[in-house]
Amino acid sequence: MVNKSITLEGQLTYEEFKQYSRYHSRKVLTRYFIIVFLVSIIGVYIMAYDELGWFLTISLPLSITYMGFITLKIVLNFFNKMHYDRNPTLKQRMKYMINAKSIRLTGNSLQSKYVWEDILSTTEYKDMFLLYVTKTSALILPKRYFKNKEDIVRFKGLLEEKINPKKLKLI
Repeated sequence: MVNKSITLEGQLTYEEFKQYSRYHSRKVLTRYFIIVFLVSIIGVYIMAYDELGWFLTISLPLSITYMGFITLKIVLNFFNKMHYDRNPTLKQRMKYMINAKSIRLTGNSLQSKYVWEDILSTTEYKDMFLLYVTKTSALILPKRYFKNKEDIVRFKGLLEEKINPKKLKLI
């Protein structure tokens, strides 16, 4: 059991929030791409395979899907910026006190406490940890918040102890 608490402190930047959004929406965008491409290729094949040939039957749906994908990413970036700009809680400096019982957040206008049972799943990326408290909302812990690598190792040990292994993805 990890018996020492870990204290983190930092202010989430827009770039970090944008990166969180990329990680979070990766599955949705991949599914979108596959589904729209398959539907497009089937539609083009049924309607015009004889006139277009195999190359255009594949490249036309791929182009349509890619343009939609790019448009979707632009829209997501717009909404991310709007969400970050309108949410003062995201921009304030936060202090995280993490121990074997809970994670406490304190900021200028916020105090929250999450017991480990509140964490639905956790994913580690090269630059941050995401601790999901709902399917669409996560505690974002950039690795730069940690004082040293030892704190990261202790935090990972705590995650391995407290989070169901099926819901834990660490590097």
